[in-house]
Amino acid sequence: DQQVPQKNTSIIFKFSVTPEGKIKDLNILSRVDLELEEIIKEVVLGLKTWNGGNINIPVIYTIYITYN
Repeated sequence: DQQVPQKNTSIIFKFSVTPEGKIKDLNILSRVDLELEEIIKEVVLGLKTWNGGNINIPVIYTIYITYN
């Protein structure tokens, strides 16, 4: 519970998905507790392989999580 951010706080992170469906280049853009940062990394990098798309370039996703 100590790692949960204050109310009205956003955590922003982005990552890319390769044409093969692998997640890489995770970048946490918000300041967060180091332990929470490790949890985010573990969860995102532990996601199952995504389905490959029809293009042969990585796709970048930006995720916003806001605590209210």
